[in-house]
Amino acid sequence: MGYKFMELNGYVDSNGDNVVDATDAAVEYHIATDALLGEAEFNVHQDVAGGTTLTIAIHVDLAHLAAQIDLGTNPQSHTTDFPALAVRMRDALIGSMELH
Repeated sequence: MGYKFMELNGYVDSNGDNVVDATDAAVEYHIATDALLGEAEFNVHQDVAGGTTLTIAIHVDLAHLAAQIDLGTNPQSHTTDFPALAVRMRDALIGSMELH
């Protein structure tokens, strides 16, 4: 493995008190391996002079990402333990990206 495309660690409001803190369930998604490599395509036209660089900002809508999977029911995937869930999270990540 050796690399990760996405690492999401935190907590989900598992007790329904509308407060997310250390008493709630941990969430861990580590998406990796060549099999889960995905693509997001953004078309940008910008002239770049020799010796200069172009910086592009990609926004990830975390609310949209989290809404795609019930994190309380599916709190983790380290890719190989729940591969179908890892694919769903990868696809949700791609769908949550936009050029900013």
